[in-house]
Amino acid sequence: VGTPREHGKPHDVAPDLARLLGAPVVVDPAIADRRFTGTVLIDRSDPGAMDKVAALMGVSAHRTAKGWRLGN
Repeated sequence: VGTPREHGKPHDVAPDLARLLGAPVVVDPAIADRRFTGTVLIDRSDPGAMDKVAALMGVSAHRTAKGWRLGN
């Protein structure tokens, strides 16, 4: 997150996302091996930030009682 990741996977960036957003981020096993390449920049003040990040990774983001879940 904020650093280029070549052939990254959602589970590779989940800890960074959780740290930046202040909430746990869980990755659905169905997308755990999906690859993406890019730089993810997050504006914590943007309420739609996680949806934008998920769109860049080609996945969806769902708010849970404890944090976020990335999935299909």
